[in-house]
Amino acid sequence: LLHEAGTDDFMLLEASGGVGGVWRGGGDGLAWEGMATNLSKDKCEFHALPHDAVARRHGAAKAPDFPKAHDMARYFDAFADDFGIRPRIRFHAPVCAAERQERGGWIVKYNGHQHQRTVHAQYLVVCTNVWSSAHIPADVRAFADRTCARLWHAGDLRGLIARRPGD
Repeated sequence: LLHEAGTDDFMLLEASGGVGGVWRGGGDGLAWEGMATNLSKDKCEFHALPHDAVARRHGAAKAPDFPKAHDMARYFDAFADDFGIRPRIRFHAPVCAAERQERGGWIVKYNGHQHQRTVHAQYLVVCTNVWSSAHIPADVRAFADRTCARLWHAGDLRGLIARRPGD
C-alpha cells in the first residue's frame, strides 16, 4: 500500500457510499443475497488480513471457504479500517474529468457535497469494475494517441472472461 511505502499524500475518490465495490448490497453495489465468490477465501484476501481473522471479530470460528457478498463487504470494511485507508477516501465523489497536464501531473475534477471540486495530482490510478461502462475522456485518448499508450477499461474484461482459450 502507498502509505506503507512511505507515501502519505494520496486520496481515493469513491463514487459510492462505501468500500467494497460490487460486494456491497443495498443499492450501493451489485451484490444480491446469497451471492458468493467463485474463488476460495485464501485466493481473495490480502496476506496481512486473513478472512478468518475478520470472521472471528464477528463471532464466527472461521470464514466460509467461499465467502458470501456480505462477508466480502465486511472484509473490505475491516481492511479499510485496520490499515488506515478510510480517512483517505472521499465517498460519494464520482470523478467527472481527469486532465493530463503538459508538465506532468493531473487535474482531477469530482462531484462532492453538491458542487464540483478539483484536485491536482502527480499520479492518477483509475479503478473501475467490469460492470462499469467505459468513459475515456477525449484528452486521455489524445494523450494515449501521442504516446502510443494502450488504453483499456475494466469493462473490456467481460469479453475476455466470456471467451475460452482457442475460441
